[in-house]
Amino acid sequence: MQKKLNNKGFTIVEVLIVLAIAGAILAAVLIAVPALQRSGRNATAKTAAQQIVSGIQESEAANGGAAPAGIASLSNGLITWTGGASGTPVTTTTQVSTNISAVTFASGAPGAATVGKIYVSKGYTCNPSNTASQAGSANQFAVMYPIEGGAANPVEGCIAA
Repeated sequence: MQKKLNNKGFTIVEVLIVLAIAGAILAAVLIAVPALQRSGRNATAKTAAQQIVSGIQESEAANGGAAPAGIASLSNGLITWTGGASGTPVTTTTQVSTNISAVTFASGAPGAATVGKIYVSKGYTCNPSNTASQAGSANQFAVMYPIEGGAANPVEGCIAA
């Protein structure tokens, strides 16, 4: 005579194994998400800095090689550059496709990098260590943008124009 087995569900060990695997997957996702977000913000800041460099070059071209004198306004990602000193200066605009809160244009050294803030320093250039140093020409620019690394203070990236 054969016995009929009465298996109607999972054992507690099987359920615990499935929960442990699900927990490990969830923990991996929760650890990876902030790093991915930080990487996205870094790419956004670098893209904005590259667009600002292009805007500086466009302003120079429109003003016969004279560097822009400053930023007249920043509104909804649209930067209005004031023209250089040659003849009748031409005002140009640059569309920055990313959400930056401020662009500071200065003739001095850039300030400390913060998220969403980009510094354009006239008369400065970039070093190999991604910092700005005073340039030989007043028509050189260092565009400093923040790079988040997970630390309390962001590091800076630098693009020369």
